[in-house]
Amino acid sequence: MLYIHTLISIEVVMWCNKEAMRFSGVCFGVHLFYLELIMDGKAKTGVFIGHRDCFDITTADIIPKIEEAINMGIVTFLNGGQGHFDKLCAFAVYELKEKYPQIKQILVAPYPSLKVDYEFLFDKAILFAPDWYIDQIGYKKAIPKRNEYMIKSSSVAICHVTHPSSGSYKTMQKAKDFGLTILNI
Repeated sequence: MLYIHTLISIEVVMWCNKEAMRFSGVCFGVHLFYLELIMDGKAKTGVFIGHRDCFDITTADIIPKIEEAINMGIVTFLNGGQGHFDKLCAFAVYELKEKYPQIKQILVAPYPSLKVDYEFLFDKAILFAPDWYIDQIGYKKAIPKRNEYMIKSSSVAICHVTHPSSGSYKTMQKAKDFGLTILNI
């Protein structure tokens, strides 16, 4: 099981708001990368958006959409690592690496205590924010903030959203508002 705070190579990103801007970039020994996409750039980055519980699809349903994104130039996939959809997407990207060796998968954790039992699927882990920031906003608000960071860092969203009253639906709507290309499963 992967515990984000124990990873050796974690990069920390911080949502850039007025409060965060007052910090010099180094605070409590943590380097902050303000809205700088650490990966290949927004145009080459995709994000997965889906429900925590979704047992109506398999990796076989997801793979064609990932290949469609790859054919659009996407080489980096951001994954929140929370829930069944994220896990299926992680396995799908991992499976496609043999066919498309240029692709990589980044776990974007909303808080340090995120537990992931399939860490071998990711090329890198990014911690969205340090503990002191999570203490300020709370764990519940960290997830939508992390999701917004992933959306603003991407040009394509691969989505499986079936419940209009869910957080995944709100995240997908935000992706549409930011002009991402939506690939629905």
